[in-house]
Amino acid sequence: MNCLEWCVYTVPLLWICNLYAPSLPYVGPYARPATGILAFAYAYFNKQYVPAYMESAKGRLSPFKARTNAFKLIALGAIAGVAFSSAKAFGFVA
Repeated sequence: MNCLEWCVYTVPLLWICNLYAPSLPYVGPYARPATGILAFAYAYFNKQYVPAYMESAKGRLSPFKARTNAFKLIALGAIAGVAFSSAKAFGFVA
């Protein structure tokens, strides 16, 4: 159930990050490959989380933290991309 709950947040943020992060200065050319790598890392650690969860409560912490860090970077890219793209659209940034 935990994986399903996180999927509801992660998939839309991945789309948003992939669409808007290329508008970021200095990051733009690397945004789409980075989003792909982060999506792969999220999926990998999510897959590691399930067997670790069945083994023990302590064993699941390492994949959970890694998955959460990948999610945080995806969310950061999505938020920064939307913010910068909006700032450009309204003329706050050249």
